[in-house]
Amino acid sequence: MKSTYLHSTSLPHCRDASMPQITSVPCRDGYIQVPRSYRNSSGKEVTSKYSLSYRVFRPNAILSKTHYPMIVIHGGLGLPCDYLLPIVDIMPYRCIIMYDQLGCGRSESPSDIHAYSIENSVQDLKKLLEELKVDRFHLFAHSAGTCIAYEYLKNKCESSRQSSHGVSLPVLEVPMCLSTVFSSGSYHIKLARELTSVMEKNIKHDMLLEQGNVDPSQVAEIIRTRCMCRTPSTPIQLKTAYSKAGKVWKGLDVIKDYVAESPLSGVLPPLLLLRGEFDFITSELVFQGWSNVFCGHQADIEWVTLKGCSHMPMLEDPTLLGRELDAFYRKYDATTG
Repeated sequence: MKSTYLHSTSLPHCRDASMPQITSVPCRDGYIQVPRSYRNSSGKEVTSKYSLSYRVFRPNAILSKTHYPMIVIHGGLGLPCDYLLPIVDIMPYRCIIMYDQLGCGRSESPSDIHAYSIENSVQDLKKLLEELKVDRFHLFAHSAGTCIAYEYLKNKCESSRQSSHGVSLPVLEVPMCLSTVFSSGSYHIKLARELTSVMEKNIKHDMLLEQGNVDPSQVAEIIRTRCMCRTPSTPIQLKTAYSKAGKVWKGLDVIKDYVAESPLSGVLPPLLLLRGEFDFITSELVFQGWSNVFCGHQADIEWVTLKGCSHMPMLEDPTLLGRELDAFYRKYDATTG
């Protein structure tokens, strides 16, 4: 592992002072090896290991007992964590750990689709926490990354110890998730895909009526400015992420049948649900959907609508997002001994 200052379009070993700087917060770069065992398209059993890239911002604070680390899970799927980098600057004093899921960014990209699954991504997260020796942390998941985060939490929840009366007891084994934030993530992927499909179809229909043809680049820009990232132009962080996006495990199509189901037993961590005012992911899919999934397993569930934002508040109004995250995480920093 090594320390560096992260710039917008450069890899850790390629720093160019002429490039716009995304954050001046020092980070420690590293890779871990994650295993894969799967049957490929030819039916052959494949066992291999791949490199997964991570970055630890403010590494000296990783063992803090007053501001516990924050683990960040990007969305896409297959959109690397570059677009989430503004979070580093809006969360002062706290160690922040980001990583590129296998198949995108600086992590290795297996060419076989069978090397990927939500369960494999959950195991990768477990491996990362183990390697970094994180014993307590807060979780932040964005967009489709909420599916990975939830399945990790559900696995931990169902592994909780049972009392002699069959009542679930809190999981005290490390690593322990103190609280979690789901931002703009749908509990039901099919419904989310239907929303995007209808939206795109309507935009194309209007464009055809107005100008007689459909320009895909114009469609993408209309979607961006309307409900994805309502900034005057595409932020450099998002451009960088797009340039390193996954080619195999990408988008919602690869998890099209995913629907979050409540745990069979156990206690989930406190939950903050965030959604932008103009987000294409509706409040029913974010607020009501995830609340129903957590119901009976966690009483502390909060909803916040981020005014003026859409799907990417970390790029649209990072100060507003930072204020909500800091207040929520501080509350659960204080509950640990």
